[in-house]
Amino acid sequence: MDTNKLETPAQLTAAIFAVTLQLQLKSPALYQLLGETPLYQSAAASEISLTDYRQYLETLKAQLG
Repeated sequence: MDTNKLETPAQLTAAIFAVTLQLQLKSPALYQLLGETPLYQSAAASEISLTDYRQYLETLKAQLG
């Protein structure tokens, strides 16, 4: 999945949910630790950007393996 083709927060959120569900099913122990995987955002930004969502999605996908 090319995260750069996901253009809206709704699309990225759906993709994050899908990967999170895969983590829950394939690695329940890792899923329990997801609360320790923060969604980072720029200190200068007042809202979460699409880049922030994309980076979080990539982080989740890396944890999934």
